[in-house]
Amino acid sequence: MDFSLRKFFNEFQNRKKNAQTLIKNKKQGKQLIGYIVVKLIDALHHLNQLKIIHRDIKAENILISLNGGIKLCDFGEARVGSFKISAEKTLCTRGYRPPEVYRDEQILTNFETYDIWGLGIIILEFFYGINPYEMGLIGLL
Repeated sequence: MDFSLRKFFNEFQNRKKNAQTLIKNKKQGKQLIGYIVVKLIDALHHLNQLKIIHRDIKAENILISLNGGIKLCDFGEARVGSFKISAEKTLCTRGYRPPEVYRDEQILTNFETYDIWGLGIIILEFFYGINPYEMGLIGLL
């Protein structure tokens, strides 16, 4: 195991804290939410510069270390490159999918927008404590 991988495991071992845990506990302040959102925007910007599309941005995939570090994980659905695909053939997690997927539209869409939509869903979860799809908020948008 190389040093950087060992450091990652040491930082996150025995740690079951992710953004979903914070959302469920509803004890996070606006400063913490802002900090996490800024770090996620930085991470998505970095991925975008590398032409990497995560395709599964959700609260469970945001790890929070003991020292407050934020890591985006689970790149199993990630793809390199900018491409379009029919919205009906997407794999992102239910509850974090953009509306065109739920409407089963046969349109071509950029996966980059899925990452931004997922971030927006996470932000709403922080403030409401529940996924906006479960609240019926998405139908209002």
